[in-house]
Amino acid sequence: EHAETLYLKVPGLVRRERASGAIDVCRRGQCRRKAPGGGTERLPQWSYLPYLFFVELDANSSRYQGLLKSLGVDLSVDTITRFQSRIAVVYGAKHWERDRPQFWMDKDNFLPLRLMFLASKRMVDIQWIGWGSREAGNWFPSEIELHSDGKQVDKCIVSEVKSGVSMPDSLFKLE
Repeated sequence: EHAETLYLKVPGLVRRERASGAIDVCRRGQCRRKAPGGGTERLPQWSYLPYLFFVELDANSSRYQGLLKSLGVDLSVDTITRFQSRIAVVYGAKHWERDRPQFWMDKDNFLPLRLMFLASKRMVDIQWIGWGSREAGNWFPSEIELHSDGKQVDKCIVSEVKSGVSMPDSLFKLE
């Protein structure tokens, strides 16, 4: 596998330099991709969601509740299950109901584990895996996986985390 670099800056800035040479940049919840050849494209509205919990400065429970409701998660339905050896609270569906929007959260540490929602008639499944790893610690997962209709379509693997690093805002612009 080829190394990728992921830059996160509060509030709301994301840059992912992919192994393919493509660069994804998110600003204020809107994401664009610059192809290795130079053309840019707008990414789906939900492309920001895998990073949301790490770059939101003023996020609070009502912000997240509103977001989950907008994705179709029924917050009045909840259950308990396990995910990657963690006890998870599942909001929006029973854990076996894979066709309904839902959000899975670590019961003890309130960490995001999984978010499933419909987008363009496909079930998108974002999974935050490996909390507490040697590489990323307790504040970032060691992997972020993206699935569409049950098939893995993207994976970001963390090999190192650096915090407190100064980054210019220009890093989060596609020229």
